[in-house]
Amino acid sequence: MEIILSKEKVDVQECDVLVVGFFSDERPLKGSSGWVDWRFNGMLSQLLMENKLTGDWMETTLMPSQERILPRMILLLGLGDVKRYCYLRLRELASYLFKTLKKLGWINVCLSFPYVESYHVDCRKIMESLIEGFSDGLKEQEP
Repeated sequence: MEIILSKEKVDVQECDVLVVGFFSDERPLKGSSGWVDWRFNGMLSQLLMENKLTGDWMETTLMPSQERILPRMILLLGLGDVKRYCYLRLRELASYLFKTLKKLGWINVCLSFPYVESYHVDCRKIMESLIEGFSDGLKEQEP
């Protein structure tokens, strides 16, 4: 599995799947999820209004990009409530995400999780937590 680290916008990443995290209690969508929503003419917002998408913890929704962005597929990943967003939860989420991506057989993955100052998380520490979580997922698969 290849994980891409880039400062480029998520819609131009050359990967099989773009993983975008979003919160259950943050509307309108912000960051990468807001950008994807904009590229899809508000389709994610519409799904949220219809309660077909919630952002609840570990909610996972896979959708084709329909060539509106460069990645082939988009995996929307629920992060739950903003106030519970922290490194430990990201590590737990990463272990779950690793297993999910492995089952789907994707090699090139781009991850995008919220990290602005108002969330009280640091981009570097988010990456550390995700790598630790992926490592946890690997260890769970060992015999």
